[in-house]
Amino acid sequence: MTPADVIPTPPAQRRLRFRTRTLPVVVWSAAALVAGLLLMQRGRQYEHVGLAQAFRHEVSVAVDGQIAEVLVQPLQRVEAGDVVARLDDSDLVARLNVARHSVEQARREADAARAGLAGTSAQIASLTTDLRRFQADEEQRRLVVLELQAEIDGDEVVLQRLSLEAQRAGQLASEGVISDSEADTARLLRDEVAARLGRNRLRLAEAEREQQRAAERRRRFEADIGNVTGPNGVAEPLFEAVEVESALLDQLEGLRAALTVRAPVSGEVTQVLVVPGQAVEPGEPIAFIVQPETTEIVTYLAEAAARSVRPGTSVRVARRAQPSRVADSVVQRVGASVEMKPVQLWRDPRLPEYGLPVSIPAPPALMLTPGEGVLIRVDSSR
Repeated sequence: MTPADVIPTPPAQRRLRFRTRTLPVVVWSAAALVAGLLLMQRGRQYEHVGLAQAFRHEVSVAVDGQIAEVLVQPLQRVEAGDVVARLDDSDLVARLNVARHSVEQARREADAARAGLAGTSAQIASLTTDLRRFQADEEQRRLVVLELQAEIDGDEVVLQRLSLEAQRAGQLASEGVISDSEADTARLLRDEVAARLGRNRLRLAEAEREQQRAAERRRRFEADIGNVTGPNGVAEPLFEAVEVESALLDQLEGLRAALTVRAPVSGEVTQVLVVPGQAVEPGEPIAFIVQPETTEIVTYLAEAAARSVRPGTSVRVARRAQPSRVADSVVQRVGASVEMKPVQLWRDPRLPEYGLPVSIPAPPALMLTPGEGVLIRVDSSR
């Protein structure tokens, strides 16, 4: 058979063979090549996985006591300074009452000493006696100031409790749990203490001015006689009593502030660890607050990879759930020892993994959520 006798394949049949045999092989080969290139490129772009983290703050008490009220609950948003919990103040109120009685007793003794000096001043013309009179007058006025401060401290503790109770009563009344008259009674009690506190503050301001004037008279007299100042004779016990009461009131003032536990930062309450009536000790955590903004990314590198990483090394990060969103950052800190990775980063949940921790500032543009997975590429050449 000669070439001229060969019957040529019809064009339609050749096209059909190409579509059914050759074309699928070409398409699948190209797809496999592209997939391999993409996997290789992804491996080159992101070698590590990290976790977005936010600061977790511990809210603890500074003094021992008993929880009287917890004012937050899990997942509640709080601002810095908001009241988280309140400790029972009955013991502090009792201590303030004792301090108030001590101040009153010291003032009575000062009044008696002052009266004695006044009665003998006609017979004793010595400058020392006159100086003691000025000292006694100054210390007597200082004791008045301390007594008013003690009353104000006690009223502030009571006002704080009544304010919280009035606020809670108002909420309950708006919800129909209690009557409006009960809420009004709580507000009246609060307003009564607030008014008394305002009057005592005015009295304290006037007493402090009187104390300053008495101190100025004593200093002028000392300057006139050119004598050595200082507590002596009858005035010495007054000085000692004043110092003791001042130290006690300062201590009680610190305790008063510590009874109210406030949020150190703004954020979300993730855990509440106490209930009303529970006894707590200084330093014991009662709640945890997490700031909503992600502050850093933590990843864990193998020892070999960590050798080329140091603070300032450039990195590229991307959201694991959205790899198209990328941003640049730098290594901030490198850990000093190998640690176990968080469980979220284990490839097999049954096999713990270890690495050297590396901290990277979270790029604000990514708007990462705390706990979110992040892809990381280390560029040690930059």
